[in-house]
Amino acid sequence: MTHPSDILPAESSVSFPKQMKYLSVLLGVFLMAEGVRGFVSPSGRGAYLAFPYFLVGAVCMYIFGYDRRLFLDREGVVRETAIWGRVLRDVTPWSSIVGISMTPAKGKVLAFFRKGTTGWRMRFSSEEELRSFLEDVAPDVPME
Repeated sequence: MTHPSDILPAESSVSFPKQMKYLSVLLGVFLMAEGVRGFVSPSGRGAYLAFPYFLVGAVCMYIFGYDRRLFLDREGVVRETAIWGRVLRDVTPWSSIVGISMTPAKGKVLAFFRKGTTGWRMRFSSEEELRSFLEDVAPDVPME
């Protein structure tokens, strides 16, 4: 059976909600502006008190630009991390996967892709869909 798509996204790759991202960028801009105000104020506090505002504001801005996706494709198990438009892609090829264990969990299926002593743990919505995809792209990998 051929899967209709070349990728099967995992439900484990849920990113931050959009409201949280927008709130974090607003908070980050506010904190960085407070840091600038504290740095240029004539009170003499300067960089000593401005640094924590810059640091927390930068972390809030980082949250806005961060996104992570986990999925399966014809190449193997893929983890994509996007940080402000720069995408880092880590692919574990099917030839490196020594076995796949599947366990039902709350109406979903939890799959563990073993790669030696380590591996990837991902949650999928349907075991039948996962099995059909794996039979199509990685028929030689043993499934439990």
